[in-house]
Amino acid sequence: SSSASSAFSSSTKTIITTNSNQQQYNNDNNINIISLWTCLLSGCKIYGDFQRVKRIAIRLISNGFNDISVLNIVLNTLIQTEQFEDAKLIANYIKMNNVNNNNKSF
Repeated sequence: SSSASSAFSSSTKTIITTNSNQQQYNNDNNINIISLWTCLLSGCKIYGDFQRVKRIAIRLISNGFNDISVLNIVLNTLIQTEQFEDAKLIANYIKMNNVNNNNKSF
């Protein structure tokens, strides 16, 4: 039991203190978040749930989300549904926050 506890403690310290492992975890987590929002927004678009798209957009912006691929889905959906005022707000957010392909999600 002591050796198992020691091995667990050693492994935990290695994971916590290894910067590359933490960076990989952060990258994987960002990819998962982007995939989640992309799927949810795409589903809303397919099924015509445009009010949910607007609610998601508000949530993303209020949390400082800055991934261009997800925000483009929001923007394109708003434009396609002729919600031009809301689309303009998203476009301004993208421009004012210098959102581009190189930004991290959070």
